Amino acid sequence: MEPLEFGRFFVQILQTFGARLSPFKECRKGDGLVKKRFGHPIKWRNKPGIYWKWPIIDTFDRVDMRKKYLQMNAHSFHSNQMINPLIPYNIIIDVQVEYAVINPLVIYDEYGFAEGEDAYTSFVNNSVQEIISNIIKKYGIELEYNILESCLKEAVQNYSLQPLSTDAIKAYDNPFSERYKRRHNIIPKQVETQECISISNIVITSFDKNISIRTTV
Repeated sequence: MEPLEFGRFFVQILQTFGARLSPFKECRKGDGLVKKRFGHPIKWRNKPGIYWKWPIIDTFDRVDMRKKYLQMNAHSFHSNQMINPLIPYNIIIDVQVEYAVINPLVIYDEYGFAEGEDAYTSFVNNSVQEIISNIIKKYGIELEYNILESCLKEAVQNYSLQPLSTDAIKAYDNPFSERYKRRHNIIPKQVETQECISISNIVITSFDKNISIRTTV
């Protein structure tokens, strides 16, 4: 191992060891903290402040709760619904999505922290693809820019969620100790995928409707 690589490795070991020994973790504005005990997520909080944990056995993972933007090639639709069936019709739609993480526990339950960010963007991508696919199924080649824009604004209302309150967040707690749950009368709430991400806006960045040069559909 090269000296520089060894130095980086040594620093990472110290940082990891120090994070496990520390009994506190600061949650900054715009962030969320997921508390894990023996690697298992037990609760999360997003209120700025200092949070306590058991050294060694507990760890905190930071989650960015701020609004983000995702540029995506949302859909490419090809159809032979024309007078001449040999010439396919082509609609290409690109969009920019504004979204925010509302409840990160679903990502931890299904994917784990290492793939968390990819899981967020994957969920957003799949949701937008489904929205646009349903619109295309309804309008087909009659779809125009103004129709798509209106439909997207209407569809986004079903995906736009408000940040959870502290009491609502506590309803998702899944404490490691059964005694803790009985003492605080907490019944862990099942985490639902549609409650983890809020999509607040979908902006069309490209709407290309033309005769396709493709020879297959």
